[in-house]
Amino acid sequence: VEGSELQASVQTRVVVPANVRLQGEGARYAAVIRGAAASEPEDDYTNGVDAIRCVYLSAGATIANFTLTDGHTTANGHGGAVYAANNTTAMVVDCLVSNNFGYAATLESGRIVRCRVVNNKATERSCLGESGRYYGCFFDKSYSRIRPLYQPVSLDFCTLGSGNRVASGSQIIGPPSKMVMRNSVMVYGIIYQPYKVWATNCVVNFAVSSFTDAYHCVSMSAANMKLSADGVPTVDSPLNNAGDVALAPDCVNETDLDGVPRVLNGGVDAGAYEHDWRVEYKNDLGPRATA
Repeated sequence: VEGSELQASVQTRVVVPANVRLQGEGARYAAVIRGAAASEPEDDYTNGVDAIRCVYLSAGATIANFTLTDGHTTANGHGGAVYAANNTTAMVVDCLVSNNFGYAATLESGRIVRCRVVNNKATERSCLGESGRYYGCFFDKSYSRIRPLYQPVSLDFCTLGSGNRVASGSQIIGPPSKMVMRNSVMVYGIIYQPYKVWATNCVVNFAVSSFTDAYHCVSMSAANMKLSADGVPTVDSPLNNAGDVALAPDCVNETDLDGVPRVLNGGVDAGAYEHDWRVEYKNDLGPRATA
């Protein structure tokens, strides 16, 4: 895609109009929208006046099944990969958001659904996202000066991996006045001001007593969570069936980021990924093993 258009103070490669869904064809993440670095960079991440972000989403717009990469902002701009008009109707669905750069907010606002958000960097904050509602997302290997996930409204069936970092300390999430966290997993890091979080069916690596309200939440070390490098529960992981379908009934007919049915072996796992029990029971299932 050539050219760009100025949106939210940053040149933008693709602008999705209100109430339009832009769907990438082909295999998962095969379609690519690529931003661009500034011709005269103003910081270490090649952001600047003529840098180009990947996507702007108008109200009611959706982008689905794309790789969003190499997005940049101005030296103080937001939304290297996506800038969404609002938190409720603008949606990013089934996308790989990787290797984007900006001053703040790789993902600015929007409803972010079943996305892999990895290897992004921000000069100031929110290399994972700012504001927004997140469902079924995996976040990892990203860096910003402070709080990689800043003021999210909600986290449902999400996993924050072990590779997210800040310049100092381990405050990975900076919540707003109230954040809801359900069926989610934090492998590494702590939450800044955790008393602003209402958590249900979550597994974290810090004391759950610091939450404002914690129902069926468990604290354990990353090693005891027994996850693969990509955040997938192993066969003996305590995350297996630790989620609650009643908190997100629509997940019954969904798959995770690897295409595994979200509800298997009688329940749903906490976090973004489902352990694929079909592998263990392949001989018993026979031709139904891939059903």
